Amino acid sequence: MLAWAERLAARGGWLIVDEAFADTTPHTGVARWSGLIVLRSVGKFFGLAGLRLGFVAAHPSLLTPLEDMLGPWTVSGPAQQIGCAALRDGAWQDAMRDRLLASGRRLHQLLRHYGIHATGCALFQWWPEAEADAFWQHMAERGILVRLFSRAARGIRLGLPPDEAGWLRLERAMEQWNRRMK
Repeated sequence: MLAWAERLAARGGWLIVDEAFADTTPHTGVARWSGLIVLRSVGKFFGLAGLRLGFVAAHPSLLTPLEDMLGPWTVSGPAQQIGCAALRDGAWQDAMRDRLLASGRRLHQLLRHYGIHATGCALFQWWPEAEADAFWQHMAERGILVRLFSRAARGIRLGLPPDEAGWLRLERAMEQWNRRMK
């Protein structure tokens, strides 16, 4: 990534890295590397999608032109207060990270049980799916929302179920899909 950033910088470009899903594995983050513009979001990990609070990390020589391009970006007072409280609660973050990592492994294993070789992170799994539209429809009919990728990289992205009832519904839907495809 640093080599790409250097090549882009030599041509006057920037390498922007979106780390919206990096909070479950903070040791993999690249914000400490110079030459990159790194975007971080509070919404994904903290479950605060409507908060509209995120951060940009970069060397000051990159931040100044970025700030000039974007102009002022206001963050509401409630968003600031909620964001500060969330970012200060290290014990909650550690517990949530453990919970999400365990749930991510559970989802990966469930998919593998049904012959799906997925990749992703603790929050979701993605795989190429030849019958992506049919899988999406199958899941939607069972009240399970998945993200359908229908362009060049046809595939499915499946997030974590919200609770044990959701896990059971997903298990049943996967079993039905598996029988249908045989």
